[in-house]
Amino acid sequence: MSDDPVGQHVSPGNACPAETDRVLSQFFASLRARLQQHPRWTRVAGVFVLVAVVVAVIVILSDSPKTKHTTAPTATTVPRRAPVIPRVKLRIGRVFVQNVGPRAHVRRPVRHDLLAAAQRYVDDAIIAPLEKGHLIAGYGKMYDPGVRGGALGRNLAVLTEVKMGFRRDRVSATASPVRVYAIVGPDGRPALVALTFALNIDAQTSKGHLAIRRRTELTFAPEFGRWLVTSYRVSVQRSLGRGGKKKAHARAG
Repeated sequence: MSDDPVGQHVSPGNACPAETDRVLSQFFASLRARLQQHPRWTRVAGVFVLVAVVVAVIVILSDSPKTKHTTAPTATTVPRRAPVIPRVKLRIGRVFVQNVGPRAHVRRPVRHDLLAAAQRYVDDAIIAPLEKGHLIAGYGKMYDPGVRGGALGRNLAVLTEVKMGFRRDRVSATASPVRVYAIVGPDGRPALVALTFALNIDAQTSKGHLAIRRRTELTFAPEFGRWLVTSYRVSVQRSLGRGGKKKAHARAG
């Protein structure tokens, strides 16, 4: 075996820093001796030395112990959203038509206008007083002059929820499909159309659970280019906490 240091193999992974320095010193001494014998190798040897030094430094640094830093995962708390109570939306159910002439039916534009009028009644006269504390302006305009006085006077507490007080929160309301009963004249146009539906309202209050159960019949007639309520029949049952159930009825026309 040759004693030439160049032929010796030292594992950088197992060599200590002192041993590595000794091997490099022997390597450089042998290299200088060869360069003196072959001057033309000087330039090539310089590049070779530079590469060897860089490789040795990289090997030494790669074997040095490294401290791994681990970051503990942070727990993110996502606030839970309160469930949104949907708004009650009336929809048409079965339609019944009585006519004195040719077969007729209630056309879609008429059904749309009548359903919109009933929806305004629910929103403005029942839901709004519970959530906002007052009727919506213009509520009385849905009645014809013959029944408007009673609707805004003696029957106001039955037709609306204006007497129940301000609840400050959205109430939960559900409605049955709206049944349509129409009487059609000889000209094929509806003369009277009655809408009937049930409405259930629930809400939590400081005095306990509020439950309102309504049965409503609103009869419309075309007057002054609009569909106005010409008669009504309404029954309502209310209960609040442990106060018991209270029933009331109102009718006109």
